[in-house]
Amino acid sequence: MKNYSSLLIFSLLLTSPVWANSDERSWNKLKGKTVRAELVSYDENSGEVILKFGDKEDRKYHFDDFSLTDKAWLVEWLEFERELSDEIAKLGGKVEHIVTPGVYPTDLFLYYPSEFKKKDARLPALILFHPGGKAARYLKRHVKAAEASGLLLIS
Repeated sequence: MKNYSSLLIFSLLLTSPVWANSDERSWNKLKGKTVRAELVSYDENSGEVILKFGDKEDRKYHFDDFSLTDKAWLVEWLEFERELSDEIAKLGGKVEHIVTPGVYPTDLFLYYPSEFKKKDARLPALILFHPGGKAARYLKRHVKAAEASGLLLIS
């Protein structure tokens, strides 16, 4: 049993960085083909969508260039971003978003509770790992508890 548990943990550690970025996905039928890219930004007013390919090149597209499924994903992504921003503003804390360097860049979110604003605040930390790399979603799920208990939340 011990060997099985070790093997499971080891395999999760090896495979999780590959899908670490929660905004990287396959975009279907974009200009007639399916591509894998990271969403950098989406501006609802202009319809401009910026995708990053291979962690190197940014390309601009218009919302209308995407399939119906991809459009729905973009709208849901924007809604999630708004909900998270509103929740953070309501709680009074602050979020820092870092993308780690390297071959497999990973989103890292830090939530500083409002208590952190006090001079020399030393806070306990809670580190969350999501097997699918959905760091922002984990942050959103636990942010109220982190604020209530004065925890630095790292996701």
